[in-house]
Amino acid sequence: MGIFGERNSYSKTDHDATFMQMKDDYMKNGQLKAGYNVQLATEGQYALAYDVFPNPTDTRTFIPFLDNIEKSFFKLPKYIVADAGYGSEQNYEDVIENRKRTPLITYSMYRKEKKKKYMDNAFNITNWDYSEEDDSFTCPNGKKLAFQYLSNRTDKYGYTRTFKVYECEDCSDCPLRFVDNHFGA
Repeated sequence: MGIFGERNSYSKTDHDATFMQMKDDYMKNGQLKAGYNVQLATEGQYALAYDVFPNPTDTRTFIPFLDNIEKSFFKLPKYIVADAGYGSEQNYEDVIENRKRTPLITYSMYRKEKKKKYMDNAFNITNWDYSEEDDSFTCPNGKKLAFQYLSNRTDKYGYTRTFKVYECEDCSDCPLRFVDNHFGA
């Protein structure tokens, strides 16, 4: 545990490498392999900056990569463009609040939310009717879920997010109660 520190693994032959889920190879076996996460900043198909991280997720490398670009390479542009792999509340907040830039980063659920199956799912809270007037949702059974309180959750990296919690007055006799367990506000 002393070797891998904040990471979840390391390679016995390369202590700086972390085991990561690699994309499928020519044999179609996606598997865990020791590796690094290489980040590259580009403009007009030119490489402008790079860095190498032992962290397997782009989301967690974004802020340190931007820090390194500002420290070692150049001033960040007005618009920070990245794909959905970098989309997180923490990353958006960092770009807007700390760097005074505009993030053009698709959030991670964007593609899924555009699929018909997602948009037609009656149990998905994003498809429920919302009343701005009394800050409440209406579930597929016609019951009102009113705002109750704010909940703060801190992830394992120390970032705190605030969620609004909504509750139904009484779901005990709901005929849809066990149809789909994805009721979550």
